[in-house]
Formats: sequence, C-alpha cells, structure tokens
Amino acid sequence: MKCRRLSHPCGWIFEDRGAHFRLWSPRCVPACREASFGGGGSQPGGGPGPPAPIPDTPRGLIVSAVDGGYALSLDPLLGGPQGAFYVTARPIENPRTIVIPAAAIPTPNNPNPPAPTQPTVLALWNERQEDGELVAYRAFRQGGRAGADGDWRGGDADQDGVFDAGFVCIGEIDYRAMLQFAEFDPLGLPGQQGRPGIGPPTDFPQGLRASDVPGSGGADGGGSHLYLVQFLTQPLPEYYAAVHLLGATTRSFIADSTHIVQMNDRVAAQVAALPFVRWVGPFHPAYRAAREVLEPVFGWHRPAETPDPRPYVIQVFERGLGQKSLVADRIEGAGGSIAELFPEGFLLTAVLTPAQLAAVLCMDEVLWISPWAPPEIATDLARTFSGADYLDTPPRAFRGQGVRGEVFDSDVLQSHEAFFSPNPPGHRIVFHGTERPAMIGDPCQDWTSAASPRHGTSTFGIVFGNSATFRGMLPEGAGIFSSYQRLFDNCPGYGETCSSCPICGCPPLDCCDCNRGEECVSREAHTAELVDPAGPYQAVFQSNSFARSGHSLNYDDISMDLDDIAFRYDLLICQAQGNQGAVGSGTNSFREAWAKNVLSVGGVKHRNTLTTSDDCWCPQ
Repeated sequence: MKCRRLSHPCGWIFEDRGAHFRLWSPRCVPACREASFGGGGSQPGGGPGPPAPIPDTPRGLIVSAVDGGYALSLDPLLGGPQGAFYVTARPIENPRTIVIPAAAIPTPNNPNPPAPTQPTVLALWNERQEDGELVAYRAFRQGGRAGADGDWRGGDADQDGVFDAGFVCIGEIDYRAMLQFAEFDPLGLPGQQGRPGIGPPTDFPQGLRASDVPGSGGADGGGSHLYLVQFLTQPLPEYYAAVHLLGATTRSFIADSTHIVQMNDRVAAQVAALPFVRWVGPFHPAYRAAREVLEPVFGWHRPAETPDPRPYVIQVFERGLGQKSLVADRIEGAGGSIAELFPEGFLLTAVLTPAQLAAVLCMDEVLWISPWAPPEIATDLARTFSGADYLDTPPRAFRGQGVRGEVFDSDVLQSHEAFFSPNPPGHRIVFHGTERPAMIGDPCQDWTSAASPRHGTSTFGIVFGNSATFRGMLPEGAGIFSSYQRLFDNCPGYGETCSSCPICGCPPLDCCDCNRGEECVSREAHTAELVDPAGPYQAVFQSNSFARSGHSLNYDDISMDLDDIAFRYDLLICQAQGNQGAVGSGTNSFREAWAKNVLSVGGVKHRNTLTTSDDCWCPQ
C-alpha cells in the first residue's frame, strides 16, 4: 500500500493503486495513519520522532458564530478565499469535507481538459430545523485553477446569505431514491430510523428480489448485476471516473443523487467504500416495472388476474439494436413474441406471459417495463379558445406565412373545403408517408362526404384550415399531415388478423395492413425525416392530439422516448395532455405529456364544447 498525506489538513488520505484511486478516512486505516502522518519518521535535523498528531475532527469545514446565526468557511489551505461561503440562523451539526485530488477528467465534449491546480471539495453538514428535525445540506467546488477568470473570488453575501467562494449548489439535498416502486431514503439522518420511507423497501412480489435471481452479483455473467449507488451530492464527473476505474458501468440516473450501476459484488463493495458514496443497494427486478404491471400480473396486494399473454413496452439502457436484440432473442427463445422492434431508440414491444415477464424483469439490459395500450385521441376544439382572430387581424396579420409544421393524428379528409388552395389550385396537404386513399380516411368508413369528419380532419383544420368558415391558427402555413398508424402495429398480441384487433377492426386486412399498407417506422426515424434540412418537409413544429399508450400519473418509458427525440432533433413538439380533468390525483395525463422537453397542453374538463359554463376540474 502506498500512502501519503495531501497538502491540506482535511484528514483524508490518498491511496494510490496504479490506475485506481481511493480516498480513506484516517480513522479507518490505521496503517496509513502511521505511514502518512510521520510515525517512524524524523524531526527536522534527523532522528526518529513521535507520530504527528491527527485531529479527531477534520478542519476542512469551519463553523463560526456570527450575529444571528452560524457561518461556514473552508480552510484556506484547501484553496479559495478566506471568509464564510454560507450563513444560516439554524444550528449546524456534523460539518465535514471530502477532498478529491486534482485530476483532469475527460468528457465526450472535452476529451483533453487542462489539469486543475486545485482539488474538488465537497462540503457536507446538517442543520437542525425549528421543529427539531435534521436536514442534510451540501455544497461542492469542482477542481479548477484558482483565480482564473475570477473563479473562487470572495464577494458579498446574496439575499440567502450565500457567499462566492467557488461553491455551487449550496443548499438542502434530498436523499430519497425517487423510484416509482417506492420513494425512500436508504439510511436516514440521526433520529429518523424506523420511520416510514427510511430504509429500503422490504415488501416485494414473489420472485422479484435481486436475491431471487440465480447467480446475482457474481462474476460469471449470470443473474442480476444492477445496483443503486447513492452519492453524497448529485453525481459529478469525478465520481463517474472513480466508479468506472473500478470496473463498473453507470447506467441511468435516479433523482436526486442516485445512479443505477452495473457491476458484480466485488466491485460493488469497492464502490461502497468510496468516501463520496453514501449507500449501495440492489436494483431489484420489482423496481423495473409499473405498479399497473406488478399488481394484476403477480398478484401483489391484490388477486392476480388471468395469466393470458399481454403486450408490454420494454425500455433498455442503451440506444439502438444491441441490447434490444439481446432481449428480443431471449424472449423469443422463451416462447414470447416481439410485436415491435426498430433500430432507433430504447423501446421494444413484446407479448409475454407472467413467467416470461418475470424473466425479462431480471435481465440486466432492462430498465423499465410498462403496459402497452392502444392509441387514444384527444378533443378537437382549440382555435376558438386561443385568440387566433386577434393575431389574424391587421396590422398584426400573423397567419403562419413560411411556417412548416406537422399534424400527427389518426386520419384526415383531404377534400375538405378548409384545405383548398386557390393559387395554385388544389388541395394543400403535404403527406408525410405514403399518400393513399386509406391515409385520407379509414377504409372501413364512408369518406365520400365532408359530413363524416374524423379527428385528424378537425385537428389539422385547427392549425392549417384556410377557408372563411374553417380558419385555423396558421391559415397561410405549410401544413404536413401524417397518420400515427405509420408508427406502430396497433394490434400486438391480438392475433394475425384485424378481425381480432380492437383498433383496426376491418377484416380481412392483417395487422400490418392496418398501418395503411406502409411498413412501420419508429417515431425517431419519422422525426428525423420531418426535420431533415435536405428533405421535403423541414418542419419546425409537430402537433399531437393523440397518445400511443394511454394515461399515467408518472414519467415513464414512453415519456422518456419522446423526451429523447425532442432533445436529439431540436423540434418543438406540442402534446395533448389528455383531457382527464381531476381523474385520480388530478394529474392523470397522456404518458407522452409527462415528457420534459415537449410543450404539453391541457387544462380543465371542457366537455368538447365552446361554452365555459360546463367546464370543471372533475373526473366526469
């Protein structure tokens, strides 16, 4: 073991193991204490001397009494200015620092960063609230060059009593792991043990603990190797570097300070010993599924329903076909079927029995499983609520000139008078996807008359209608229409013909032909076509008054998928909330509407009427 004292009195020791590094508390490593702090060393002038004293409390974070409260400052030997970086009126308990040696951490955006001259410093403390409860606080200063560009320069306190000492994110930290299965603080603070929400869950569906999976944690590749790793602050690049050097793979972030990490038991023990790691625990298979899956299928807290195969949406950790193909191959090898598998994105759809579902939940490639649901449409009144007439009236005359956008919906009546262009004469809808009569209307319906409009006709007209009677928000915009049935097989698990499909319902077409005769594409591929600067569409927004998979009270895999697409392709995506009013907790919405990078639109239950007298925030 090679030990040395850092150039500051913070009380931590750096253990150098070649490519690996670890920080230890001196009270935990007696051998290092003696070697690093002068045991058997010499006094100036030669000769052995007594061991250098080691303070019981590190001096990295200093608490001082000030008028009306307490101030925190950093030992000047750790870099930065003298003086307080934070003041509070509440008593401070257990102040401490963790120092990570200065090192250049390459990132994808900066593969060759300059080496910092100062270490990364974590400041941690608790504050006793007025009601006697303890609350955890944190701040950190990442390694850098002291004084460069004004970094770490002292200044006046702001309104919150926070000074500029190079620290960021100064404030409370919530140590709950925010899982849909349960929100829990795995350790709690002093005096909180035994309370609800303190400690990991103990109630699981049968067979869905990590320990139920044969070979879990071993190095042979079998079983479950997914863990939750909670850091003392939100994750920093220095944490990732240390975890990766130990041989672990970080997978997915869990708010506010937790990560899913793939590793075996040996590496998990080493990660747990890192001083900036607060807790390590298993990422149980039960954590990877919505309660709408766990309760009826596994009989958890309620009687199990029929064991018939059901369709599910499965989210893997890695983009592309790699992990999705591995999962699909195992599903088919176990007798399940794959209903939807595209090269893009993170999702696939499969039809599984309960036993097959349990096996998929235990796969290290799988992050989340949710129930599949058929597409739903939302209501079609908007323009009258919006004030479009005001914008349309000169001198404003905002009519969408030069704006290209797509309405993504069920179907549209191309011959409707609202979509006629006098110059040049003809109908002005640009179709994204194969234009066939079935794209214009449902082949099972009579579309010979405008007296039988369907949902897409209304929503397209709200945006791009340009007749005197039916005038939309962008009457002079370039309107693009695509049917959502281009995206996915609407009938997974319902057999090979539409006679058994509740969505298509028009035999003798098979389920692929319910996609209007065009081969399915992923939503990501569809979006890439829509924004391609060399393509025919070049849209700047997309309007969605439908959802592909029902309602939810939570952000989930469907939300993530649309988030990822909006972020990657820089497209304004407008998404209907779902018109559920106060159903459930009052926030029941389309799953896509929970996406953070899209503009979700909703409000009261307006009953699809123009009058506001019957509006309410209510279930019905």
